[in-house]
Amino acid sequence: MYFHEHRPRRTEDPSTAQAKSFSAIRKAIYEKLPKVKTGDEYIDKQESRWLQTRALTMANPEYANLVELVDPIHLLKYNKASKAHNEQLRARVDLKQTDEVKKFSIEKCMQTAFEVLKNDKAELYDMFVALLYVTGRRQHELWSKMKFENINNELIMAYDYTLKVSGFAKSMSKAEEVDIPCLFNSDVVLQRIRDVRSDGVDDGVNLHNREISKACKKLFPDASTPHQLRALYAETCERIFNNAEYNGKQLKTAVYKKNALHHGSIKTSNEHYEIVASDLQSDAEVAAYHKKFEKMNDELRKSVTVFTNSHEDDDL
Repeated sequence: MYFHEHRPRRTEDPSTAQAKSFSAIRKAIYEKLPKVKTGDEYIDKQESRWLQTRALTMANPEYANLVELVDPIHLLKYNKASKAHNEQLRARVDLKQTDEVKKFSIEKCMQTAFEVLKNDKAELYDMFVALLYVTGRRQHELWSKMKFENINNELIMAYDYTLKVSGFAKSMSKAEEVDIPCLFNSDVVLQRIRDVRSDGVDDGVNLHNREISKACKKLFPDASTPHQLRALYAETCERIFNNAEYNGKQLKTAVYKKNALHHGSIKTSNEHYEIVASDLQSDAEVAAYHKKFEKMNDELRKSVTVFTNSHEDDDL
């Protein structure tokens, strides 16, 4: 028997009521965002900018910057709700879209990644962020989802910097295997992935987003988010590897980046990964950097102990 009539009437928690208030503000700001055509029928049919942007960011992490535009709202959730606060918040949120293409230094990013990979005592999140840049994979793929394998072929130089991967987050076939370039010697990179994954990280990567973002800002200030390291990776790979010496032949820039990022179309790579290097623009600059690049990799091979036990590779 249930005694509903005898239960004390429950009043809404003030923090819950306040959260609803901020949700309404968030919705209003979302609706000011431009409507995005993605080709995804479910997302594109959403009439409300708010609903569309929620669906968009949940399905595609690369659109996370849209959420960041309104992210300051949650900071006020635990403050006293007031009209003044709300108005100040609306004034602070900048919704202007920019077509500016961001620039970065390949040599600076590569030097940073080199120093982290070389350091056996590097912090977990520093190593993880360096590997995001070096492999170009998504956070949850690198954290635990994706399988990495080495390719050994002494006749082809590029295979020193190539990994076979499977378990893509956005692939129709989870068993699909693809060869991807990595920015440093593949033996060393695989060892560092082992190190990260053996550090007790068997929980979801989302629980570590704050620490990962801090490490990203510290090591790679040119990347506004950890996900943007994929753009830096694609541009770096294209400049270093897209030539006859490393790749066997030179591909069109857009084609090479699409393959490196494992995108379904060139359009995706062009629209969402607009970033260019501020250095290594000429063939002469690239050729000169190749000498430094090989020297760094020689040093990594000598300084990083690589374990090749096949049982350990099963975990990758």
